[in-house]
Amino acid sequence: MRITLGCLLLLGSLVGCHSGPDPRLLRLKLLADTQQHSNDRALQEAERMVQGLKWSVARNHQPARDVAVLDEGREILRRTKALSERLRRMRAAMLESLGGEYAPYDLNSRPAVTAALLTPGTALYADSLYEELRSFTTFMQPLAPGVEVTLWQLPGGMSDPILPSTPAGYRQFYFQDTPAAEVLAVLAQQEAEVLRLALAALTVQTQKIGSIDLIFFRFGAQAVPKSDTVRAGGIYAADLLLVQGYRLDRSLRMTANGDSILVDSDGRGQVRFRVPSELPPGRSRVQAHWDGAIRARVRGEDTTFRVRVPYTIVR
Repeated sequence: MRITLGCLLLLGSLVGCHSGPDPRLLRLKLLADTQQHSNDRALQEAERMVQGLKWSVARNHQPARDVAVLDEGREILRRTKALSERLRRMRAAMLESLGGEYAPYDLNSRPAVTAALLTPGTALYADSLYEELRSFTTFMQPLAPGVEVTLWQLPGGMSDPILPSTPAGYRQFYFQDTPAAEVLAVLAQQEAEVLRLALAALTVQTQKIGSIDLIFFRFGAQAVPKSDTVRAGGIYAADLLLVQGYRLDRSLRMTANGDSILVDSDGRGQVRFRVPSELPPGRSRVQAHWDGAIRARVRGEDTTFRVRVPYTIVR
């Protein structure tokens, strides 16, 4: 087999001279992948909770009030799965534009974002995603009272002209002229927010069913952030709780990033920590995460539940 000089030069340009992906963008891609796995588990948890509602209603001989609660739980799950599937299709389209999930060729690509998500009139157009998110949160907020929704808002009612309040603003802020890796991280974070709201609403539904049996519910750690976006140097705040059905274990012990936190009488851990005041040069927003852990006694055994929660630091 003969290999010409031209072939060697071509191989060199394709292999030897390729510098590989930008480590910063690769880290964002890996963070998005990690969040996606967490989203998978959260979606399974929502399905289990609705199944638990169904079993409990049947166990109580299906009183009308409990049946109404079950129907509402099913509607929460239906809307959640539909929006989750929409976000996953957007992610899949992005990865396809980049050459596939396991071999993305250019995580800095802007044209890939444009081709997949910024074509008006298509099913995956970013403007219509904004409308779906607004509709979802409008439906969900009354079902999860006290849970703040901050997909496009700053905490404390602050306003900022660069944050989106219209479909066009949403598209421009999150997707236009944005590297593909950042868009993948945004899509994973948006799905995490959707699932956070759904689990909070379903937890409220479980508390409406009379004589509920905890055996039908899978225990798990759940974080409810006050906001997913924090100003540089500001205070991040969230509640950390153990989703377990109707009654709460009063002996819960919780940590955030390894530090013990206060657990209130409702079984919620008060997560508070200051985020860095300086961002990397040239960056106006940075993706970050914190790790929570809950120790509880479950069926006579000490058990630790863990959760990783993403958030965004903005300048």
